Amino acid sequence: MLTLNKDQGDQHMRIFSSLARKLIHADFRERLRQAEDEAAVITMLREELAL
Repeated sequence: MLTLNKDQGDQHMRIFSSLARKLIHADFRERLRQAEDEAAVITMLREELAL
C-alpha cells in the first residue's frame, strides 16, 4: 500500500494525509486495535482510504 510507482506521483501524500485525518478520531483508532490480524487491518485501511 505504501509503495507506489512513478506514475502514481504524489498519491502517497494523499494517502498519508487521509490517514492522519482518520487517526484523529478515537473510534477509528479503536477499530484498528480491535482488528483480529494484519489482514483485517489492511482490509480496513483499504476501505477507509479508498485504495
